[in-house]
Amino acid sequence: MARRVVMGNIPGVGYDVRISRPGYDALTANVNDIRQISFSANRAGSARVAAAGEFGAMDAWHPLGHAYPAPPPILVLLKRGGYVMTDTYEEYPRPQGYQRGSGFTIVVQTSQILATAPSQYGFALGAGDKYIYYSLTAD
Repeated sequence: MARRVVMGNIPGVGYDVRISRPGYDALTANVNDIRQISFSANRAGSARVAAAGEFGAMDAWHPLGHAYPAPPPILVLLKRGGYVMTDTYEEYPRPQGYQRGSGFTIVVQTSQILATAPSQYGFALGAGDKYIYYSLTAD
């Protein structure tokens, strides 16, 4: 499975945020080819925010406010308490020890978005927790 989102200090490049197209690895794909990388913070004019919003419910579809011809690239952040988190990779208990992973998975369709637990060990949203999302589109 390809890495679809890469964020941080990329060797030989510096700091970047990249979102790849399906089937391409965001770390190794050609950043200047918009058929491989749909968004790169280091590429001027490569994408713009088409829609932004927030929702506070797991396992409930939330409308994107626009119908796209295909599921758009989405950047999702978790707002928990007074913090906005971009990395929620942590340890979850399970019968045979611990499992490392993200506490949620985002499912994107052409006109709606869903946050769900990737397994029974994922987390639930607490009071005041929200997902903040940005859908991106090519210029």
